[in-house]
Amino acid sequence: MVWVGRCRFGILRGLDSFFFSRGDSRSGNAMIAPASLQRPIFIVGTVRSGTTLLAKCLGDHPEICWVHDEGTEMSTTWHTATRVSLGVPRLACEHCLPADATAATDAVREQTRSAFDALFRQERAAGEHRFLGKNPHLWNKLPFLKALFPDAELVVTSRDLRSTVLSTQFLWMRLERQYNVRHYLPPEDDRCFRCVSVANSADLDPARLFPGGKVTVLADYWLRAHEAIERAVASSSRAICVRHRDLVEDAATTLDHLHERLGVKPLGDRLDTEIDVSRNQRWSVLL
Repeated sequence: MVWVGRCRFGILRGLDSFFFSRGDSRSGNAMIAPASLQRPIFIVGTVRSGTTLLAKCLGDHPEICWVHDEGTEMSTTWHTATRVSLGVPRLACEHCLPADATAATDAVREQTRSAFDALFRQERAAGEHRFLGKNPHLWNKLPFLKALFPDAELVVTSRDLRSTVLSTQFLWMRLERQYNVRHYLPPEDDRCFRCVSVANSADLDPARLFPGGKVTVLADYWLRAHEAIERAVASSSRAICVRHRDLVEDAATTLDHLHERLGVKPLGDRLDTEIDVSRNQRWSVLL
């Protein structure tokens, strides 16, 4: 794995190559993607790790189009095309289950690429030739993602444990108030959060149910997600990791390095997205 910017902590450090090599022969009989989907970019990480901020910043580049459906994570398109479970109750998939390469059948690959290509053609502006998608629920589906898009560029955003845990706690509190849902983390290491209505949460382990669960469970989520990403990229050859704090504190330099790794022209200080430099200091107020 290649790190962009500084790296002071190291769940993912030590991997020194990319995630998916161009024309990787290990992709087997993978179909050729439509021309507009050559070398798509996918941002992954944990919940509250900065996937949205990084997508906004990368989407500012005139060669990159951050693709949406009705939401920023393309959950509807992902689920409709692939039938993977993303923990989205409105799509009748409250669980967020892992998916491996065997789920990427020829039919699923063709359907997924066609759906993504249609959205990309609909949303991109002149000069935008790189597809960008983000979803923090793909960390347990990376072998599946590789099988769908063998030439994809994976960008991993990594935020410190303390900020991630506190921010996630407050997110789950807000979603309970707004949508009357709670989030449950199953004990299995390959599971992400399950989103369940308050009415259906009474039988779940309260220590693993949020809001109100144990903070150590949220720390376990952070660790399992990073370890899953590490395992996925260790046997492959293409990934770029961006430290969230570097993006917040020095966006221009961090993005220039990232642009170079992605093969697009660096923009220097020409950044449209405003970044709140205090966002990683809020933990002291929240405690």
